[in-house]
Amino acid sequence: MSVEFTISESNGDFKQFCSNHPRDAKDFHLLVPKLASSISSSEVKEFPLLAIQVTLFPNVGICIGLACHTVVADGRTFHNFMKTWASHCTFGSASAFPTNSLPLCDRSVIVNEKGLEEVFLEEWTKRRLEKNIAIGREANLVDLSSMVRATFSMSITQMEKMKLLIINYCKEKNKPRLEPVRLTSYVLICAFVWVCLVKTHQSVNEKANHEDPTYFGFIAGGMTRLDYPVQQTYLGNCVGFYRASERREELLGENGIVVAAIAIVSVVKKLDALYFDGADKWILDWEVLHGSEQHVHAVWSPKLKFYELDFGWGRPKKIEEVSIDHTRAVSVIHSREFEGEIEIGLALPKSKMDVFSSLFTQGLSALL
Repeated sequence: MSVEFTISESNGDFKQFCSNHPRDAKDFHLLVPKLASSISSSEVKEFPLLAIQVTLFPNVGICIGLACHTVVADGRTFHNFMKTWASHCTFGSASAFPTNSLPLCDRSVIVNEKGLEEVFLEEWTKRRLEKNIAIGREANLVDLSSMVRATFSMSITQMEKMKLLIINYCKEKNKPRLEPVRLTSYVLICAFVWVCLVKTHQSVNEKANHEDPTYFGFIAGGMTRLDYPVQQTYLGNCVGFYRASERREELLGENGIVVAAIAIVSVVKKLDALYFDGADKWILDWEVLHGSEQHVHAVWSPKLKFYELDFGWGRPKKIEEVSIDHTRAVSVIHSREFEGEIEIGLALPKSKMDVFSSLFTQGLSALL
């Protein structure tokens, strides 16, 4: 196993890359290294687990692009790795860095109690061989020529008003009461974006059946939900995949955001109690969700403070999750500018992005 490192130079517009308005998605791929990998019919060959590309914008700034194989780390542990790297740069020497904070790579700390390792390996290998695609890289099935990416944000005030709206609706309609603590910023953002995207797709595809189910998928960390403690510095992957389901008709209705929030909270409640329930079907569920743009899924989390990373040059100006161009996912991270604010990263064809932007803005205005 290895790490690939590349240094390049760009004459692109650094400020343009750091902005929030729609920009050509294909331009960002020049800033991210390709994670080379291969697979044969009999065995998995050796391949790099991490690739890093540092792109210099002369007299303006630099961009650090990373491509990491998902077997290496999940969002939480990758964030810890980045903090370690940034701290090492700040301290200036390995001897100055606290050894008890170094990443722990011992995979035996995660106990395979339910035989899931064998299930996942069998399902994963079968599907990779059937599709004949490289490990860790989805086939490039998305045409980037018309794709744009943009960043949206929601303030803590807007989220609090949305929370109040949902709670009041449940009281008025005598629906099961949602505990305010369950209506986290993540749940609220995901519910809002889910509805906006369903409406966006509906506006350009009126033939879609309103009775069909639509899913919202998300990754949930497992380390804090295990029956045994795991060292905080563990560098590995320990996450589960979950999805909320609701009829498109309900999400398109007047109270779509409330419906979406209730659906997501219901799933979160179940996973807190039975984290591994249905784990043997995670890969199949993922394929169903990932195979259609009518479904939505989120990556990253506001809990990961990427904008607090400092390699000694100050905080990042902008963070982009480039893989969403291919996966159709939505990235959700905390804001650089304001405490409690959330950034939403999205990649769509230009025509759909215009519709989504309008729906998102109108939806926020209704909360004021």
